[in-house]
Amino acid sequence: MYQSFSILYQVLETSSGTVFKVEEKFQNISKIYYAFQFIEQQIMSESLRDNIQKLEQSNHRDLFRKYIKMHKDDQKQLYLFDYIEGSQFLDQKIKDYGKLTKSFVYSEIQQYLKNLLLALYQLHSKDIPGRVFSTFNIVVQPGEKIVLMDFGFEPEIEKNHLDILAPPEYLKKIINKENYDKFDLKFDSWLVGAFLYHLIKFQSINQVNVNNSYVRYKYDQKEQFYEYLNSIKFIPCQTSRYKNTLLSLVQDLLTCDPNKRLSFYQIYQHPFIKDLKIDQLDSYLQFYQKCEYIRDLKNEVIFTNQLKSEPPLISRLVNQKPLIQEVPTVSKPNVPEYLKIIMKKPQFSDSSFYNYWFQIQLDCLRCYILVQTTDRITILSKYDYQYIKVLEYFIKKMHLLILREMNNYLKSKLYQNQPNKNWENFLNQHQEDLFASEQINLYLKDLELELQTIFEQHCQTHLRQDSQLPQEIKQSLNDNRVQDPYYYFLNGYADAIQMLLQCIDQLIAQNQEGNLEELQAFKKLIYFCIDINFSFQSQTFKEQFQQLKQKNQELQPNDVIKFLGVTNNFR
Repeated sequence: MYQSFSILYQVLETSSGTVFKVEEKFQNISKIYYAFQFIEQQIMSESLRDNIQKLEQSNHRDLFRKYIKMHKDDQKQLYLFDYIEGSQFLDQKIKDYGKLTKSFVYSEIQQYLKNLLLALYQLHSKDIPGRVFSTFNIVVQPGEKIVLMDFGFEPEIEKNHLDILAPPEYLKKIINKENYDKFDLKFDSWLVGAFLYHLIKFQSINQVNVNNSYVRYKYDQKEQFYEYLNSIKFIPCQTSRYKNTLLSLVQDLLTCDPNKRLSFYQIYQHPFIKDLKIDQLDSYLQFYQKCEYIRDLKNEVIFTNQLKSEPPLISRLVNQKPLIQEVPTVSKPNVPEYLKIIMKKPQFSDSSFYNYWFQIQLDCLRCYILVQTTDRITILSKYDYQYIKVLEYFIKKMHLLILREMNNYLKSKLYQNQPNKNWENFLNQHQEDLFASEQINLYLKDLELELQTIFEQHCQTHLRQDSQLPQEIKQSLNDNRVQDPYYYFLNGYADAIQMLLQCIDQLIAQNQEGNLEELQAFKKLIYFCIDINFSFQSQTFKEQFQQLKQKNQELQPNDVIKFLGVTNNFR
């Protein structure tokens, strides 16, 4: 099974890091993403992941970059986000307009500002600062809707070669190396002004006329820019192309004294904003009347050097001394004989066949581990755990999606998106070593019926009555979109596995009934489910599980089976 990942080009650099356009190819599917490589010393903290999850609940989620997954190799750790076809970064659109000596019309400015204020309200109401948004990192979709690509997480905004957009009171703090505990929303007021200024003047606020020549201040000149800002009351924004209501708004936002700068409560009362006819204006006014500060993410940063010394969760598991405990499992009709493929290594006439077989083995291993996990989750019934069937649903659905995907590529004549004679020869010569398509189709139907039954008899009850079930789990249960394993991993499955792991950890800590060994064995199995779509790809498997390999031999999928000790009575 073919999979590749390539960086197409660098899109921009922000104070959070670098954004690339990347392409991922998997079987015969090519996907484009925006990818963030966060600055070397800092990385997304768990609190920021929580904030992204908060935005998933927003009715205006489309105004923000949508996190898909992480890609990691020997050189880079990239966070992948949705690529929006036909989109353009707003800074580039400004440049294009400048070349044509074309100004933004009022309707464009109004639309962008309306979207921006709506996005900022969503952030602020969830305790997330805007902090780094600008025309440089905002994408314009077809239809003039904007998407914020960078926001919130930015504890160290200073980066010497980037434009200074931060307000003067913040410059003073970084010059004097001062810390602060809360985020003043007037920081974002200033940035709204800087955003509008760039649309109007076709230059950013740090491009200043000093002694009849333009200087573009960057963070390596922060002292000089701060001195300049101290010499003026506001950054002027005069032009005959726009009405005074807009220009006065910009100047009131770019007022250097934060005590005189417009707050968001005052912004929504400004005549220019009133003309935007924003829906639910009263609720925004009520919110900002009470909210001037929000918590800051500054103290929640974790450092990549800490992460580098800490191997992935699943690698930490295999570093432990194996606790092999064979627990009999029940033989099930119609279940594909995953173990037969995992443990077998045919003799192949062509060396490329080994690569094909290896990936098929890994996909069977994924399915096998998920089946084992659903079999053993019943041990939680001893503890009256109420979400057994809900978690079983998530694990069975991931099994279904992986098996369905495997079935599709085993029927396809394409390899690396192209017809491939070796792949065709492999399929023709080794049909008896592979699953019959009819068998997989039959089992897929069984799985679909099982999922439908579990959903109707158990999940629907929790959706209607259970206020304690996490919102992310509820949203996933209600999501009827066509899904693949990678989409599902990020939209429900990962949350469900973490929920299961937390339950097991609590039971181990309590150890009420002396079943510690049984619980620890189950926990070991769950660890292998956590990164089920990353750790079992051919390019990552050997790195992830190298500690399991037999002496002087290459790591094989059956080494994981031996470590888990889950081979009894299972087909």
